[in-house]
Amino acid sequence: MSSLLPVFFLLGSSARSSSTAAFTENDSSFVSTSNILNIDAEASCTLNYVIDSASINVKFFQNQLFCSSLKRYLSKTCNVGSEIQQQIVEEEVGIHIQLKGVKQYIKTARDVLERLFEAVQTKVYNAENTDAKVRILFIPVVYWSKRIYSDFAINVIQKVMDDQKIFTIWEKTQMLSGYYVVYYFKIEPFRISEQDLTKILLNKIIYIEKIDIPDEITINFIKEIENFIFKTKQQQQDLQALDVIYCKYSFQMKMKISLFGQQQTAKITKKHLECLINKHRIKSFKIEMNSTQYNYLIDNCLQKLKDIETQYKDDNVKLRIRENTYHAPQYLIETIKQLITKLISYTVTFTVENIIEHNLTLADKEKSQLEYIAQKHNCKIVKIEIKTKRKICTIPKALTTSTIPSTSKLIIEQSNTFCSSFSMRKASVLNGSIEIHKARNFKSLMVDVGVISIDADARKEGLEFSSGDVFDETNSGEKILFIRWLKSSPEDNQQTVKKSIQTFLSTTLQTVTALYPNIETIAFSTHEWEKYGKQLAEEIIHEIKRQLEIRQSCWTILFVFDCFNNDEQETLYNQFSQILLQIQTDQDGYAQFSCPISSKQSK
Repeated sequence: MSSLLPVFFLLGSSARSSSTAAFTENDSSFVSTSNILNIDAEASCTLNYVIDSASINVKFFQNQLFCSSLKRYLSKTCNVGSEIQQQIVEEEVGIHIQLKGVKQYIKTARDVLERLFEAVQTKVYNAENTDAKVRILFIPVVYWSKRIYSDFAINVIQKVMDDQKIFTIWEKTQMLSGYYVVYYFKIEPFRISEQDLTKILLNKIIYIEKIDIPDEITINFIKEIENFIFKTKQQQQDLQALDVIYCKYSFQMKMKISLFGQQQTAKITKKHLECLINKHRIKSFKIEMNSTQYNYLIDNCLQKLKDIETQYKDDNVKLRIRENTYHAPQYLIETIKQLITKLISYTVTFTVENIIEHNLTLADKEKSQLEYIAQKHNCKIVKIEIKTKRKICTIPKALTTSTIPSTSKLIIEQSNTFCSSFSMRKASVLNGSIEIHKARNFKSLMVDVGVISIDADARKEGLEFSSGDVFDETNSGEKILFIRWLKSSPEDNQQTVKKSIQTFLSTTLQTVTALYPNIETIAFSTHEWEKYGKQLAEEIIHEIKRQLEIRQSCWTILFVFDCFNNDEQETLYNQFSQILLQIQTDQDGYAQFSCPISSKQSK
């Protein structure tokens, strides 16, 4: 199309500009009518060149670049200064060009202005009385000049010309469907030829008459398209580089979109529209399922299938299960597929536990075997999680009845010796439990929160505790709480010791609850507790038991004793152990031992 030339309908200039001036015979003074404002003694004068408000030439002065270019041309060519002012009379805007300088130069400038505005040409694009000549000469018309039903297109054309620094005025012969009229300068300094105008119209402007819209469109598609068009139109109010012409037919799911504007802007907008159209284009897809799955959907999931259609009704989703197909927009393909797949399959979680030293390595080796089993039974393993946790195993008590012979003393002694080698003991309290452990520290026991109560332990953990209680979480995720326990002296009476223990434990458990309400295990370090003896063990065990019963908590409370090369801690552990024996229940068995469990959870 770039080789096609437009046809113009040529008219005369529609309006003329005027000025009035008179000189004396010897030209020593300048006698003015209402247009001459001032004459000085050195034959300098000021003259107003008036452009009437009815003249089309007034519109050229709406372009600031034109005003500055005209002033610069008059100064350089005629050696006169000039000021351009608007004159508003009864809401009509006229233009006054005030010329200043030597009178003979002003006269020259006035003549230049007269010739310039008299040479303004008018062209009508593709007027009906020129079409016959066009057909005879086989010269194509500007293809979009009679097809654009939007007045904003005038702004777009005007902006294109302004960007090219070509001074023109564009109008239409009538609203919406009228012909395009251009006013332009025939002579310098603002001369533009018909060929140049044609080249700009054909090379810089594009009209995309119709964007391909699918026959089946959805409510969500219409909403997204209209939102995009609204935002584009708002943006173009300032840029004026593009006109989006949108028509939606009443009571029909039909629409038409056209684009008119600068080529690059129009092509980019077209691509965005095409992306939206492809996103919402309805397509048919096959459902991959066997006969068993098909029968299951038909027999058990019809209502759920209808619910999916209802949920996506604004996207025209249709599930044709009997045809093994579904219809959905492009952007919902995977979503609908997953919903159908979810109906014909279900997830089972199973856990495998190993009590073995190198449990994680062994669990990893089993991964391929699990995947093979799943594949063999038409299943898929979505996720495998491997965790190591501490598990308490219980040794049940022996039954002693009249029908069972008494156990020999040797077996009892061996049993007691065996159980004494265990490094922990447990007592259940409602949903929770109390445990004591022999360990160097609570970190090896995989607990949620560790509690320390003396300054030496706080310094060892690197805690800044000058301000009081401190809570810290290490880089590895270990949570440590420092609650300073102001213990009573061994000489204090039982009531004072009891009060001190209650305050310490209550404060600790309240702090833990506030910081981490969902934890399960809390471990207390017992460093430097040993000097309080059996009274301390009794009061602490009974207070913890009372707290668990009041809170009805599922907590496991651990007390950790560093008995390695520390006889005092060993003694304290035995004292706690004796107290725990007194509150144990049948579910705690005869003895307990702790071991690491590797659990592998597969879905």
